[in-house]
Amino acid sequence: MSVRLRPDLPVNKTLLRLRACRRLLFGLALLAMTPWVLAAHGQTLVLGVFDNLGEGRTQRQYAPLIEHLNSQLQHERIELKVLSQQDLEDGIASRTLAFVTTTPTHFVFLRQRWPLAGVMATLVTAEDGVPASQFGGVVLRRRERTEWRALTDVRGRRVAVASRLHMAWRAPAFELRQRHIVVPDALTQVLEVDSHENAIAAVLDDRADFAFVRTGILEKLTLNGMLDPERISVVEPQTHTGFPLQSSTRLYPEWPVFALPHVDERMVRRVASALYALEPDHPAVRAAGIHGFTTPADYLPVENMARVLRLPPFDQPPVITLGDVLQQWRNELLATGVAGLLIAALAFQLWRVQHRAAARQRLAMRVFETTSEAIVVTDAQDRVVTVNPAFCRNTGYLEREVQGRPHARLLAPLPAHWQAQVQAALHECGEWSGEVMSRRKNGELFPEWLTISHIQDKNRKVSTYVHVHTDLSEIRRAEARAEQLASHDALTGLANRTQFQLTLAQTLPQLSQSQRFAGVLLLDIDRFKHINEARGLALGDNLLKAVATQLRRHLHSEDVLARLDGDTFALLPRRGAPSREAAGREALALAERLRGLLHETVLPDGELFALDLSVGIALCPDPQSPDADDVMRLADTALHKAKAEGGARTTFFEAAMGEAVEQRFRVERELRQAIAQGDLRCHLQSQVRADGQLVGAEALVRWAHPERGLVPPAVFVPIAEMSDLVVALDRWMLAQVCQLLVRLDRQGLALRLSVNISPRHFQRSDFVDSVRLQLADSGADPARLVLEVTEGMVMGDLAEAVRKMTELSALGLHFSMDDFGTGYSSLAYLKRLPISELKIDKSFVQDATSNPQDAALVDTILAVARQLHLQVVAEGVETPEQAAFLDQRGEVARQGYLYGRPEPMDAWLARVAPTAPASLQA
Repeated sequence: MSVRLRPDLPVNKTLLRLRACRRLLFGLALLAMTPWVLAAHGQTLVLGVFDNLGEGRTQRQYAPLIEHLNSQLQHERIELKVLSQQDLEDGIASRTLAFVTTTPTHFVFLRQRWPLAGVMATLVTAEDGVPASQFGGVVLRRRERTEWRALTDVRGRRVAVASRLHMAWRAPAFELRQRHIVVPDALTQVLEVDSHENAIAAVLDDRADFAFVRTGILEKLTLNGMLDPERISVVEPQTHTGFPLQSSTRLYPEWPVFALPHVDERMVRRVASALYALEPDHPAVRAAGIHGFTTPADYLPVENMARVLRLPPFDQPPVITLGDVLQQWRNELLATGVAGLLIAALAFQLWRVQHRAAARQRLAMRVFETTSEAIVVTDAQDRVVTVNPAFCRNTGYLEREVQGRPHARLLAPLPAHWQAQVQAALHECGEWSGEVMSRRKNGELFPEWLTISHIQDKNRKVSTYVHVHTDLSEIRRAEARAEQLASHDALTGLANRTQFQLTLAQTLPQLSQSQRFAGVLLLDIDRFKHINEARGLALGDNLLKAVATQLRRHLHSEDVLARLDGDTFALLPRRGAPSREAAGREALALAERLRGLLHETVLPDGELFALDLSVGIALCPDPQSPDADDVMRLADTALHKAKAEGGARTTFFEAAMGEAVEQRFRVERELRQAIAQGDLRCHLQSQVRADGQLVGAEALVRWAHPERGLVPPAVFVPIAEMSDLVVALDRWMLAQVCQLLVRLDRQGLALRLSVNISPRHFQRSDFVDSVRLQLADSGADPARLVLEVTEGMVMGDLAEAVRKMTELSALGLHFSMDDFGTGYSSLAYLKRLPISELKIDKSFVQDATSNPQDAALVDTILAVARQLHLQVVAEGVETPEQAAFLDQRGEVARQGYLYGRPEPMDAWLARVAPTAPASLQA
């Protein structure tokens, strides 16, 4: 750049001025670059967080988030300071804080006091896994106090709350203020406790009538088992779209995160981006116990609430100064000033009257526009003049659509004398109120509480009617819901046990009087427990609802269907039949039809389940069983008989069933004696490779009854599994197998022996210790012992099952998954279990050569085994064709009648080890 010197100035002065200009430009450029320079070389910015938890918990909650932010920022560093509200205010005033997060009401206070920047983000909490960027208040009462249904019922009552500084108090207080109830003035007592839990406890202990708590507390305590929800009811429950928690009030946004004005805008954007990028599963988010952050919410509702409740800084009345008066009326005062002090005083007085009237008018209009009750103003002929926004929201009408229409046209048809009753009440006391049915724009009728009053002109003639409509729909729905829950199942909507037995008790005399008969059916879903264990309770609940819908769809409208408990349903056909035989035929046909329906049960998401039912039927009336309890008992006995026979069948109650119960008790008693007297026998069935080489055997228990001979396990094992007898059986068999392993080892036979373990034995706390003790006492090699378990017994408590199996596997012992594929097999569970072998159920093997589906299942199981490096044993191989089928699929051990039937230990040992002693039973 060239500079032209002025000829009238000496050269040295011109140079001095050029240098001064250069220094000035350099300084301005340096000043403009300061933020960039600071950003390039790094700086520490302080995030102030309100300490609402105390005892260092807030510090621990936010520390992971600060570490995450610092990892995302390249040059800057965020420092966390947990402060009180006063310290936060001092930090804002001194500009030592860069970012702040605090409660919504405190933020409104700060925004009124200082010119803050906008909100960067809003906190999203994780209320027991449910994300929520809003919260509100919940008003609770004891369930039996059904007379308290509305928020207004708190008037004159005792209220428990954690603190009156919390939104748990302020949110209900705002709702009550909208209904002209000022708390705490309207209460007899406010009991302040140290937590929300103790506020609820005060209600349950009758130290308070109501509790004000924060949303999410009720669900949290219920989920943690700290509160029985049947003891508590929510007053005026509100429904908010997308908000899953119970609430009695409107919702308010969660904590804001905002920057102070002196923080560089680019820095604000970087921090906001880092907050938005946090995913719910991020370690910092999980450690903080939140769900993340979202875009800034609107905090105007919080400000409106603070203004109505006169919270700081709105707790001081406005100050009207003389300057305000002069500013408002300066033209009038100047125009009339020459008239003297008297005219000025009169003008000032007139201004005050007009100002008060205008203020009252604005207040009335504000109430008219914001109240939740619908208001309709009509003229002397009861034609609509105007309506408020609440009326439009409740009915769907626009104001122009109802103006000029008679008010009665907005209601359901009323008796002819109704108008006369209203006029008589207005004449006597100036007001009428009562319940009416109103009509929405779409024609829907809904209940309302209508209050009518009139306004008279100066001639005492009625000029205006004011109609206040209070919607009772939610109250009526809550009442109907309470009545529904008392007599119906909450999950399926069917009648519950109490309602079913009441209906049955009413039906029995009617059947006797009309000489007709009916069958009571109890229906139980087979293997439903396995579905719950394998797929979870949520899917089980969906399946129960689908079953209930499918059953109800194919029954007559007068038939009574109920869910008694779990997966058990009850059915009472109300029409009856002319004879017991006809009633039995109809009940059997109905049971078989319903069983057929459930062979294809489809969930709402399209998943198909093939289900079957066990059905127990008792015919009534029966002189031997005159009341409903007796009939239910007989049907339940029949149902147990159907289940004991393997399920998937229908069984009528017969007198012989009582004898069967006695038989079960007799078998249990004799089996207990057999274990003590040594009447049990150990049989073995060989397991071989494809080339016929023996690799091991499965040990099976038999009972040598002194009178009835050899009792098959199908007779006594199910009875043993109902009690701890099965544990004694397991331990006896394990002892026999350990002794046999020792003898085989001495003969130089490296064979593996497998033995079944019952669920009851496996679930005992001393299972691992007892197995370890038997191995130690016998000296058996754990590497030769295989314990067979089933999918159902390990999936009930997967973590505990893995722990037990891992401890025994560490000794060298092996586990085999028995009957794999017959349950709801889960690969996710399978790969967590320390198993070394899968056993293919014989039902798949026997039909694999003729049924492509069974063949595909076998191939699938073999593919799973190869992927997880597991050995495979196929059960039930009985024909050469089945063996050839397995030969084509690689190395698969097999077990079945083709290779040998189960045989006594002596005979098996003599065959595989001729030099072994003659008996190992001693």
